[in-house]
Amino acid sequence: MVAIFIWFAENIATAMNVWIYPNQSISWTLVSPQKILAWFLLVILSFVLVSLIHKPKSI
Repeated sequence: MVAIFIWFAENIATAMNVWIYPNQSISWTLVSPQKILAWFLLVILSFVLVSLIHKPKSI
């Protein structure tokens, strides 16, 4: 779900010309839905790395 919100934010930002991808230089188009998977994998990797660094303390 986080990945979908990031993808929506990315589309809003490119529509407002905050940044432009090379395929959007002539006219604006949606960012590829395949990027949702890339954002999803990044979110999963981030959670895994943080969980490895901050292990639960035993009582």
